[in-house]
Amino acid sequence: MTPKKYGDLSNPENKFAKMIPYSNFFFDRYSISNQNKNFNRLVTITLYFKKELGKGLLEADSMDILNYFKKLDQKPIKKVTKIKYRGLLSSYYSYVSKFKAKMEGDDSFKNPVPPSEIWDFSGKKESLSIESIELEENVLTMEVVDKIFEYLYYVVESKRIFIAMSLILYSGARVSEVCHIELKNLDIKNRWFITRVKSKKSDKKDGIYFFPVFFTPELRGYITLLKEEYSNPKYLFQEGDSFLHPATLRKHMRRAKKALGLKVNCNPHAFRDFINTMRIEMRITKEIRKILLNQKSKDVNISHYAKKFKNRKYLRDLYDKCNPFKELIKPIPKI
Repeated sequence: MTPKKYGDLSNPENKFAKMIPYSNFFFDRYSISNQNKNFNRLVTITLYFKKELGKGLLEADSMDILNYFKKLDQKPIKKVTKIKYRGLLSSYYSYVSKFKAKMEGDDSFKNPVPPSEIWDFSGKKESLSIESIELEENVLTMEVVDKIFEYLYYVVESKRIFIAMSLILYSGARVSEVCHIELKNLDIKNRWFITRVKSKKSDKKDGIYFFPVFFTPELRGYITLLKEEYSNPKYLFQEGDSFLHPATLRKHMRRAKKALGLKVNCNPHAFRDFINTMRIEMRITKEIRKILLNQKSKDVNISHYAKKFKNRKYLRDLYDKCNPFKELIKPIPKI
C-alpha cells in the first residue's frame, strides 16, 4: 500500500487509471498532494475485486465491499489509514452516482459503466453502512456563493473585503496572490494582473490571472475610493502601510460560514476550487484549467505567457471562453 505503487495519475499511459471509471473527474476534487495517494488507495481496492472476485470496482455489491473491509481490519495497518480507505470508497460511490445521474442528460456524455443496479448495491438487503466516516461533501453552489457575498457586503461592510473576495472568485487566484497584487501589476483595460506565484503547486515564477468584463467598472470604482483613502497606494488591497493580510479574509469566511449555518468548505481557497469545478462541468481540459489557475505544468511555462503581451491576450481570450460567470454574483449598491 505504498503511496505511489501504482504510478502517477497524471500519466496518460497509466493503465491503472483506466480501471477506475471517471477517475480524472473524481480525483480533481483533491489537492495535488492527495491525488496520487487516494488514486493508489483506490487502485488497491480495485485490484482486490479483480483478483479475488473477478469484478470491476463498480460491479461489486455490498457484501463484497464489507468482506473487503473485514480483511482490511485484520491487517496491521494504522486505524486512521483504514478509515481513509472506507471514506475514500464511500466518497467515490457517492460522487459517481451523482455525476452519472447529472451527465446522462448530456448527449455528448459517454458512459463507461454498463447499465446495472449497482447504485443500490444490486438490490440486496445488506447495505454499505459506513455513514459515520463518510467524507463530507464540500461542494459550493451558486446559491451558497450568493449568500456568502450578501453576508460579506451587508454584514462586514467593507468594500475592500468584498472586492478582494470577488476577485478571488472571478479569477481563481490564490488568496495570498490577490492580497499581494501591486497596482503596477494590474491592467484594468486588458483585464489581467500579474503576480509572483509562491505555491509549491506552481512553477514558482510569474503568474497571470484574468477577470471578466462586467467586473471592470466595479474594480475601477474601488480603485478610485482607494486613491482617495491613500495618496500613493502600492497594493490594490492596501491596509495601512502594508497589504490586506490573507488571514483577514479567512476570518471573515469562517464567520460567514457560522452565521449562515453552512456545512460546505468555506474559505477563500474554496472559490478557487469552485471555478475549477465549474470548468470541469464545462468540459474544459485539464491542461487549460492548469494554465488558467497558474498550476505547475511540465509542458507549459506560465511565466512565458505572463511576460509576452501577445500571449497575455491569447490567454485572456481563452479565459473568456472558459469563464463560467456571465454576470455579477450580486449587484453592488453604491456606498
